[in-house]
Amino acid sequence: MADERKDRMTTEEEEQKLSRRKKDEESGPHGEVKEDVPPDSPPSDEQKNELKRERDVQKQKDRKEDLYSEKDE
Repeated sequence: MADERKDRMTTEEEEQKLSRRKKDEESGPHGEVKEDVPPDSPPSDEQKNELKRERDVQKQKDRKEDLYSEKDE
């Protein structure tokens, strides 16, 4: 029984919520249960700048590694 709980993808509480939704007719077509999914939001300027900085740092590391490998040859 303990192994069965460990291998579960959802908790018992989540299953109870889903079963209540099914009973309350909150299901979509084909008996699918609607999930509360937040809408996609575009990345903020801060997130864009951070991603750009991370890419620049990675490029610099790659260039540095290339320089060291050329010295070895």
